[in-house]
Parts: sequence; structure tokens; C-alpha cells
Amino acid sequence: MILIGHHITNSANIGSMLRLADAFNLEKVIFTGVENIDTRKVKKVSRNALQFVNYELAYSTLEILDIMRSQGRYIIALELHPNAIPLKTFQFPIQKDIALVVGNEISGLPESILTICDTIVYIPMQGKNSSMNVTSATAIALYEISSKF
Repeated sequence: MILIGHHITNSANIGSMLRLADAFNLEKVIFTGVENIDTRKVKKVSRNALQFVNYELAYSTLEILDIMRSQGRYIIALELHPNAIPLKTFQFPIQKDIALVVGNEISGLPESILTICDTIVYIPMQGKNSSMNVTSATAIALYEISSKF
């Protein structure tokens, strides 16, 4: 599985996503819209996963998704959206490699990205808040997806 972080800007979130990539043995993490993640804070939060997790920095999420599609990957967006399916009930395509796309800490994923994804999933919330931190949501999604395989 490949994790794509669309315009994730917070160093703590970047470091945590690298740590998650190690924990779930992801093939790669691609961060778009950021120029440098090799910072002291990212290294500290990732517990140096930056040194051994395969990652890439890219300019355009749309271009990366075109590459993922050309590789035959099934593209899943994690986003609160009217067309989203609850993560727990989604039937993941076991025969395909997956690219999971998560969005910016404040603005999430734009419609231009959501329209080219194969599926949009969300995590149902029980409390008063309608969303959670992108890293927490990513951890839940990675766990749920990996438990299906």
C-alpha cells in the first residue's frame, strides 16, 4: 500500500505518518505540496523513520494519482463527504494494490482529487466533533485496511 499525504504541512503530522508507514510496513509515503521534510522535528516525531521509510516528495497530487492509476492501483480517499462510505463497511478489493489519499489538516481533500478516486471512505464519529486529526484518522484507516488483508 502507498500512502499519499496531500498538502500535509504540520511537521508532527508528517513525522507521525512516517512512523505509521513503518508500523504498517507501507511500500511508500508520498507527500505532495511540501518542499522539505528532513527537519529536526520530523526526525524526532518519526523516531527517525525518515531514515528508513521509503518516501517521496511531489508537487502535484493529481499527477501522482495519474501514476497510481496507470500502475493499476485502487485509489481510496479518506474524507468526510456526502458520497463517502463508512470505512468499517467498505469491501476492499483484495486483488488490487491500494493507494490511500489523506488531506490537508484544515482543508482536507479538494473535489478535484475526490472525483478521480475510486472510492471515498470516512470514519463515523460518535462525539460532538465531526472530524479528527489527520494522523489519527490515517492510523485508524491503515489498521482497518490492513485487517482486511
